[in-house]
Amino acid sequence: MPLFTKKRLLLLCLLPAIFLTACSDNFDPVAYTRAILDLSFQGDIKEALAVEKEATPEELETSYYEFVSNFVEQNITADMQMEDVTQSKFVDLTMNIFSILRYNVKAGTKIDSDTYSVEVEVNPIDTFTQFEKYSQEDAKKIKAKKEAGGYEGTKEEVEAQVLADIYNHSYELLYTAYTETKYLEPVTLTLELHKKQEHYEIKQEDMNELIREIFCFN
Repeated sequence: MPLFTKKRLLLLCLLPAIFLTACSDNFDPVAYTRAILDLSFQGDIKEALAVEKEATPEELETSYYEFVSNFVEQNITADMQMEDVTQSKFVDLTMNIFSILRYNVKAGTKIDSDTYSVEVEVNPIDTFTQFEKYSQEDAKKIKAKKEAGGYEGTKEEVEAQVLADIYNHSYELLYTAYTETKYLEPVTLTLELHKKQEHYEIKQEDMNELIREIFCFN
């Protein structure tokens, strides 16, 4: 039975951050970090366009959509064979969840000629951990209904009905978790930005840690 589990939650950390290059001349680590976060979570391309001079709005919007879509496919609907319309509903809802994230890029410090550190304060949300809880509770109810003969037909027809309930309930449960989202105490993280071939990049491990913290996956 496909469910949103803690094992699957960890897959999020394997998703790459949306990549922007940033020229080392007159580099502003705070603006660059804010551009990455705004693009990844808000779909806001304004800062990204200022950082990545060669990018077009269409390219950045596509990157944002692919980032959210990958999140949904790997962490919410991984085991579900869904129609494109249903998948799109999950993507749209996840965009709404991302849009309420709170973070504040506070300060940047130059460590050496090739490295900066940037402090980011985030307010973790409990949306996905609550969704996991609701999904587990719902799975028990569906199992009990199946064992009690609540689904009728051939074995294949029963399985199809069970899966239909899982798919339909999953969206409803995620929406409920979204509307009931609570923010936890703020956490301050440090991201390292490293120079690579005359451009800077956020250290992947640090971006992963930020994602774990903001979605309360620790």
